[in-house]
Amino acid sequence: MKIKDIKGIKFGRLTAMSPIKRRYNRRTIWRCSCDCGKICLIKSADLIKGGTKSCGCLKKEMFDVGIHTKHSMSKTPLYKIWSAIKTRCLNKKSWAYGWYGGRGITISNNWMDFINFYRDMKDKYRMGLQIDRIDSNGNYCKDNCRWVTSKENNNNRRNTIMLTYKGRKKTLTQWCDELQLSPGKIRGRLRLGWDIEKIFNKK
Repeated sequence: MKIKDIKGIKFGRLTAMSPIKRRYNRRTIWRCSCDCGKICLIKSADLIKGGTKSCGCLKKEMFDVGIHTKHSMSKTPLYKIWSAIKTRCLNKKSWAYGWYGGRGITISNNWMDFINFYRDMKDKYRMGLQIDRIDSNGNYCKDNCRWVTSKENNNNRRNTIMLTYKGRKKTLTQWCDELQLSPGKIRGRLRLGWDIEKIFNKK
């Protein structure tokens, strides 16, 4: 039986190094190196299907932070946020891929494991907050991400409308908050081509 060559391919925290002569139920066993530094023997099928992602260190770390079962966090806000990041960066079928993965934005290798994302971001998270990239052209990683409110996130979007009025530059939303105007009405006036003075002075 021909052995499928997976040498050098990374599966979770494991990198396949070389197959060994011994087999298990006709399955090839591979010598793998784990990110933690340990060497272990894993069946090729378990690597390819995602059944084994570490030498065991991942499970221990998950237990240490209170994630005791495989799906115990899958319905939590943090897990859903992490899953959405991976989808828009890696899934070409996602409606949002063009604005993220399609223009080169990805998720760091470290954050491919939920446990690492959880460790890095859990302390400052509060219910209702959204994840935001400090550099909108940068990747999702610990040094470039923070938690913000939905309004702050909207103000930071690449397609946010910026308007200069009376020598000050603000987003359309910020101006509407300050002048107590309707964002929809202001957008309509912009589409009509009104000058900035008329846009903000006509009630």
